Amino acid sequence: MDFDRDSAEILAQTELLAAAVEGADLRSPVPSCPGWTLGELLRHIGEGHRWAAEMVRTRAKGPLPDDRLRHLTGDDTGAAPVTWLREGAAELSSTLTEAGPDQEMWAYFDYRSPVFWARRFANETLVHRADAFLAVGEHFTAARRSPPPRSTSGSSSTPSRSTSSTTRPSANCSAPAAPWPSRPPTPVSAGSPTSPVSSSPGARARARPR
Repeated sequence: MDFDRDSAEILAQTELLAAAVEGADLRSPVPSCPGWTLGELLRHIGEGHRWAAEMVRTRAKGPLPDDRLRHLTGDDTGAAPVTWLREGAAELSSTLTEAGPDQEMWAYFDYRSPVFWARRFANETLVHRADAFLAVGEHFTAARRSPPPRSTSGSSSTPSRSTSSTTRPSANCSAPAAPWPSRPPTPVSAGSPTSPVSSSPGARARARPR
């Protein structure tokens, strides 16, 4: 796992997300998350970043309360909370960077360090960006930009190009019975068979308010 790259990717993906949803109608449905509005999705993303930042900052010995990730009701008549989204991503990214990859803390399997949470939320933010792009009708690509080729003749280089793309996530969001993110009933020790939530939209754990 590339800890620094993943920590930075949380910010990069959130910036792309914020730019796409600015000015969007928060009441728009999210096709890949049946029953969710765009506003609920954005609240889930922002609260998730803040939850993970607190996990890393406190070197949590177990999963912290996640009520804010599960109860997503709010005012969907206003503007998209793009500043709030960026602030949450910046908080998580900087907290990860300050902690570094070697601090011991709770995580699934035998990672037990911030490395797991950097990768987990880089993937989480990317896939949720795909959800949001579907909601606002934007084309989604997950490609990284390759650097422009160097010119050997002194002329200007050509623009960078995407190397691959994904147009939409393949599954739906679901509302699980277990707390997010699939909290095990007992503390997880090294080598435990309990698995973290998949990064696919259909397997990630989120709950609709009743």
